[in-house]
Amino acid sequence: MKLKQMLAMLLCVVLLAGFVPAPASASGLTDEPELPAGTEVLGEPELPAEPEPPAEPEPPVEPETPVETEPPVETEPPVEPEPPVETEPPMETEPPVETEPPVETEPPVETEPPVETEPPVETEPPMETEPPVETEPPVETEKPVETEKPEIIKVESLLISSPDAVYTMKVGETLLLSAAIFPENATDNTLIWKSSDEAVATVSAEGLVTAISEGTADVTAYAENGTLASNVLTITVEPGEPKLVEEISIDETNLTVEVEAQLKLEAKALPEDATDKTLLWSSADEKIATVDENGVVTGVAAGEVEITAKAKDDSGVSDQVTVTVEEKAKFEGDGSEEDPYRISTEEELGLLAELVNEAEEKYVSACYILTEDIAISSAWVPIGTAESPFSGSFDGAGHKINGLCAGIDGGYFALFGVTNGAQLSKIGLENANIQVSGLEGAAAIVGLMQGGTLSESYVSGLVSNASGVAGRFRCRLFRRSGCCQQLCR
Repeated sequence: MKLKQMLAMLLCVVLLAGFVPAPASASGLTDEPELPAGTEVLGEPELPAEPEPPAEPEPPVEPETPVETEPPVETEPPVEPEPPVETEPPMETEPPVETEPPVETEPPVETEPPVETEPPVETEPPMETEPPVETEPPVETEKPVETEKPEIIKVESLLISSPDAVYTMKVGETLLLSAAIFPENATDNTLIWKSSDEAVATVSAEGLVTAISEGTADVTAYAENGTLASNVLTITVEPGEPKLVEEISIDETNLTVEVEAQLKLEAKALPEDATDKTLLWSSADEKIATVDENGVVTGVAAGEVEITAKAKDDSGVSDQVTVTVEEKAKFEGDGSEEDPYRISTEEELGLLAELVNEAEEKYVSACYILTEDIAISSAWVPIGTAESPFSGSFDGAGHKINGLCAGIDGGYFALFGVTNGAQLSKIGLENANIQVSGLEGAAAIVGLMQGGTLSESYVSGLVSNASGVAGRFRCRLFRRSGCCQQLCR
């Protein structure tokens, strides 16, 4: 734009002057021809305009996209002026002042492009909270007035008394005692009551005395405030009207005892508050069993006996039970499948026959096992009869019974005379000597077997006029290689 303005100004000057100035020489003076002498000078030549000082550089502006500028307007060539009239040579003018070249400005500093920052994380808007409730300021309270601590007055002495000056009681009676405290305005008038013998008389925290039994007891009252103030009252308890026993009950859970064994009987006397609940025990037949003052029964001989418990007081109340005394077991074990009676001698085997034949119920159906080999040295009496057959189990356990021989004149003869549902196994008879005749059933192991089983058993020796291993069966019998196994239906 400035160039255009300068060109326009120059054009105006030319038009006004009527000529186009010649180009400046290198020295800065015009190259006009010198006028001859005497030539009238039309006017003073115009001095060339002083060049404008260079504009101060503006601060660097961020570069913009360059705008396309219009091409410069072509100007007509200047008209050649007529040759000027020769004039006097112009006065020499001072050369234009050389202006300093414009100060070169530093190129703008290239700035780094802004660092791309991550977009802010969207956070949940805060929950709206209710505005705090305005509370009223606390009311200022007046400071408590300090009061003086009351004076503690301790008990100095006390005196126990009873209604109507009663100091003698009967068993079961009660008496409420009281105590006078001095001084009367004592701060703490709480008392502690104690009895010197609670077996005679007891006293409660309120001073209530209860007579328990005949005798004397000292009842003392103590001040609880720590002083040594106390007072003692002696109470004499005399026998009162007794409360008699009304009922006696003996526990009948177990009323069986063996010979030479003991059994403790339990009895209860009612009512609970009876004056004397002592019981007197007695046995109706001390040849069968005896009983001591504590109700312990001792078996003497097999049988039954009546045991009585009677009140010691004058009520006359009593109770009776019948106790059964059994023969003491001659075998180890309890006769169960888990712990069968163990037989190891000829005497124990003979006792088994005796108990079964006498119909002792606990032995007739019990379980037995041999633990040793047994030798029979006398005539044998079979185990079990028609009236009392053996119905338990007998396990020979592979042991031997040696020398069995007949010892009866009638009935059924064998190791077992008559059985009923018995379980016999692993019985071995060796050197048997059974020679009988005229018997209903004679054999080596069983004379008459009514149901049950006989297995893994054998016999060796002399058996004549008999049926062999077993006499008469009410089931089938199988014999194999000297052994027999019986399957009953």
